[in-house]
Amino acid sequence: MKLDSLNLAAIVTELGPLLKDAAPQKISQLSEEDYLFVFRRPGQTLRLLISLRPEESRLHLLEQPTPPAQSPSAFTMLLRKHLEGRRLGRVAQVGLERTVELDFPVYQEKPALKLVLHIPGRDNTLMLLNESGKVLGAHGKRGQPEASYLPRADSLTGQQLLELLDHSQPLQRALPKAVFGLPPFYARQIVVEAGQDPGAPPIDPEALERAWDGFWADFRAGRFQPAVTDHGELSFRGQGLPYPTMQQAAEAAWAGASRAPGLEQLRSEALRKVQKALTRVEKRLGELGRDLGQTEKAELYQHWGQLLLSRLEQVPLRATTVSLIDFDEACRVEIALNARLTPSENAQKLFRRSRKLKRAGPLIAAQVEKATAERDYLLELQLAIAQAGSAGELSELEPRPVERRARPEKPRSGPRRYVLDGFELWVGRNPAQNDRLTHKLAARDDLWFHARNLPGAHVILRAAGRTPSQEAVLAAAVLAARHSQASDSSKVEVDFTLVRYVKKPSGSPPGKVIYHHETSLVVDPCQALSDLRELSS
Repeated sequence: MKLDSLNLAAIVTELGPLLKDAAPQKISQLSEEDYLFVFRRPGQTLRLLISLRPEESRLHLLEQPTPPAQSPSAFTMLLRKHLEGRRLGRVAQVGLERTVELDFPVYQEKPALKLVLHIPGRDNTLMLLNESGKVLGAHGKRGQPEASYLPRADSLTGQQLLELLDHSQPLQRALPKAVFGLPPFYARQIVVEAGQDPGAPPIDPEALERAWDGFWADFRAGRFQPAVTDHGELSFRGQGLPYPTMQQAAEAAWAGASRAPGLEQLRSEALRKVQKALTRVEKRLGELGRDLGQTEKAELYQHWGQLLLSRLEQVPLRATTVSLIDFDEACRVEIALNARLTPSENAQKLFRRSRKLKRAGPLIAAQVEKATAERDYLLELQLAIAQAGSAGELSELEPRPVERRARPEKPRSGPRRYVLDGFELWVGRNPAQNDRLTHKLAARDDLWFHARNLPGAHVILRAAGRTPSQEAVLAAAVLAARHSQASDSSKVEVDFTLVRYVKKPSGSPPGKVIYHHETSLVVDPCQALSDLRELSS
């Protein structure tokens, strides 16, 4: 959860009078992206947290204890040198941007300084500027807020809003698109207060106008009702569990965020990295697909060249196009020409293009195969991250290009292990572990299971020279479906075969196999397996 612009405004409104003339006595670093400023004023100590974490960027006061500080970075040392002991003059938000400025006026003949916090969610930045605006030091990219060409939400009346709205769009989508600085959470709240359906176009413009004007009147007057919703979201409009101040509500909403990141935060970060790599590979596949489509024109260009050579006397000089009757005399063919070339030279140009495309075809097809293998690996990795049950498992899952995986690392964790009717069932936790499970640990006469044509875990049914029971085979198929991309479906097709018939193609990414002599089962991933018992890994 990131701090939106309106909740940031409410927090800054409270911080202004609390921190005015307070001096930072200690500046420390709780983690790589979390800073703690301890301000002191007569009879009062205030602790301000500034977090630059992409998924939890924010600033607010703290009341609860914090973990021990880590070794300060060079930027933290710079902040201590210039800011400790100086009085803070002003805390202000820049418009409705997620940007806050903390102004430190001239102090004991030392020039004025400004601490600028910019937390859009990604590329968060904390910068220290001198009075001329020069950056003395920064954490993150030294960027400035992007310009917006939409009118600021807090500058419009309800009547002006109605003129800007796209009345054909659902309100919860049309409101944030029409103005700048209105988070979707509050757009939905305004629509609900107007008694309208957020998923439908406006039906009562007057009610929407009143709700809009009332919302911004409360906002400008500072009539905040700090609360944390049932979904853990921070709100200044009183929906959920109430708190005395926005600072306390923010601390509660992000309870534990200043400590070491939990499993879900680690999972979110890992999924973000994989999604970024997937987007890159999908874009590459799209480009290769278009290039491959061009190679299919090789025969056409050759045909045009031959037709042009056979009809040279019908082609005028310096023509840009020519229409010729085809060899079968069934139709006419339009051919684009280069006016600076002779008809014979244009034919040779078409032949060269045809040969070039024919040579490129196999090369592009190989690149498509490589990019497809990369995409399949990333989909397997995405599924493994989503199903990981511990931080240790997540630490093994890091996307790397195919060419850098020639020697895959040995997985540090073991497979999930189950037993039924005296037969052990092993389930791989990630692509690298799938490889080791199938090609190193399983015996040739064990049974191998996998969801058909879907990313998922390799499941091994240990036969140990015996014929597995039908119940054990069914349980292995259900586990393969349960640990696949189709785990939410009611029916999943699962293939199984002997391990001896499962092969790994040379140079393929972890988890990639080909197999034959398979049998298929259709199972329900949610089917109860009452006799299945999990063993310690």
